[in-house]
Amino acid sequence: MIAITGIHGNFYSNPFYYNIGDTLNSDNIDFIYAQTNDAFGQMETVNVNSGKKEIIGSWNERFSYADEDIDAYLSFAE
Repeated sequence: MIAITGIHGNFYSNPFYYNIGDTLNSDNIDFIYAQTNDAFGQMETVNVNSGKKEIIGSWNERFSYADEDIDAYLSFAE
């Protein structure tokens, strides 16, 4: 199972993910907790349209980049 958080969601601030992971694991179900685009902080990136540096993170998540993150989690799970 892959759980992907929403905006401002992260496993540091929500113990629910630890509990569900332990519960699933006890039933031999693999659990991956996934975050997209640095969901618990901010990072510097380059805007692909303007070429300028900008800060992104949970408060300004780029959903167009989430596909790459999700693809990486699916590849890892396989």
